[in-house]
Amino acid sequence: MAISGGSTSFAPGKSLLDLTLLLALCALVLTASACDDQTPEKPSPTSTFAQTTTTAVQTITTALRVGTSESSAAGSRGYIDTTGKTVIEPQFSRAEDFSEGLAAVHTREGWGYIDTIGKMVIEPQFDDAHSFSEGLAAIRTRAGWGYIDTAGKMVIEPQFRGARDFSEGLARVQVDWSWGYSGDLGYIDQTGKMVIKPRFDSRWEEDARDFSEGRACVNDGGWWGYINKAGRRSFMRLFDAWSEEDVPHDFSEGLAAVIPDMHDGLWGYIDKAGKVVIGPQFEAAGDFSEGLAAVEARVLVADEEYESAGWGYINKTGKVVIEPQFDDFRDFSEGLAAVHVADGWGYIDKTGKMVIEPHFDDARSFSEGLAAVHTRAGWGYIDTTGQMVIAPQFSRAGDFSQGLAQVGL
Repeated sequence: MAISGGSTSFAPGKSLLDLTLLLALCALVLTASACDDQTPEKPSPTSTFAQTTTTAVQTITTALRVGTSESSAAGSRGYIDTTGKTVIEPQFSRAEDFSEGLAAVHTREGWGYIDTIGKMVIEPQFDDAHSFSEGLAAIRTRAGWGYIDTAGKMVIEPQFRGARDFSEGLARVQVDWSWGYSGDLGYIDQTGKMVIKPRFDSRWEEDARDFSEGRACVNDGGWWGYINKAGRRSFMRLFDAWSEEDVPHDFSEGLAAVIPDMHDGLWGYIDKAGKVVIGPQFEAAGDFSEGLAAVEARVLVADEEYESAGWGYINKTGKVVIEPQFDDFRDFSEGLAAVHVADGWGYIDKTGKMVIEPHFDDARSFSEGLAAVHTRAGWGYIDTTGQMVIAPQFSRAGDFSQGLAQVGL
């Protein structure tokens, strides 16, 4: 889930850290210069440089500890319930949403997992950790990425350079440790068996996506296409992409947003057979959610010159059901979608009616009946009527999941 942060503010701990690091680095540079002027009676340049380097490294290490300690104290994260009551005290430097009864949290000892009452059920020991998905969570140790179960047992030994969450029984992993990007992405099952051998490129994060509705979008030799769980192409049609933003989307509610022809660069939608069912006509396109997808329309302003007409929403036939008019958008969730206009963020229903007036600095999608919104006082939560049920007070706010949301002081 996306985590929302408030506006930028002065951070004393970070400023001290930056200054100390700068002074330490200056000491290294000055020492290196001084080494050229050493006489035989003085310590050797190598010795002097090594001593000063050690001192500088110690200074940097101390600065990092001070900076980390101060920033952690100023940005500790805990969890609240839907009434706003703190059920797990702020104490973690980083935290993820709850999934399958557990949440990944970061302490000085590393990443571990807590349950919904805050008990540390999997001790902090990992260099990095993902949320649980389909009974397993990706974790990183010195040996690489592996997977644990909800009891903390290592079921797939750490060995991968990169790893994603399991989706529809498969997880994308990166096997090449040479820091190349050609053909090193594949897919494993929950036993760790490589069921789709690594052959997909990894120049961009989106070069091999998670499975969604039985399909995964992959970069196969510089062209994007969709494979099934056997690793075979779902259809022969391939797509080009000139940047990561041009990569075809995952399937959602039976359709996927793609750019059929990079020469005009317009987005349309295909079905699972690869057939274009909504012709390319949009400057940008989102995924379908609750039957609607956000699209950015364009308007002709001069000879072959277009500009954005704003974001609106279409249905699965391609019909515009909410006219383009918004600066930014969120997907529909629980019947409402957050949209941005000149006055700020508000919420519309599926007819396009503004049912919660736009007066927020930022706004997130509804989850379990509540949505995080940002005001000058910080992040708080509203219900689907627009009533502020948890007063703005947090520096950051996550979505509610399993009755809890992570928040930052």
